[in-house]
Amino acid sequence: MWVRINPAEVLFISKCYIMHYTRYQTVLSFCIALTLLSSCDKQEEDGNGSVTFWTNNLSAHGGYMNVTIEGTPKPIILSWPSLPDCNNTQGTARFELASGTYSYTVTDANSQSFYGLITVYANDCTSKQLD
Repeated sequence: MWVRINPAEVLFISKCYIMHYTRYQTVLSFCIALTLLSSCDKQEEDGNGSVTFWTNNLSAHGGYMNVTIEGTPKPIILSWPSLPDCNNTQGTARFELASGTYSYTVTDANSQSFYGLITVYANDCTSKQLD
């Protein structure tokens, strides 16, 4: 007993199989990519960071500068020849803040003032040189 196979039906079944296989392959690829990306290390968005304001020419500002962020003033009383590292900030204006963007005000002994914005990142030390 022979079974008659219609070539059009075979072609239709083949196309359906390939279409379903491709769909499953796409879904599987997406799931693998999502798993890999979710395992990447991410920096926490929330948390505290620090920002250090410093200068290498304090004498140009009359020997004294004052930085204010969110109503808290801190003085700069020493010049640094180059960028101070995060662990040695003597004489700089250093703030520990929650991550985010803050406005700051700087005044000096010559009664000059200027303003700006600075972004603080969680678990990071940001430096801003004032000239």
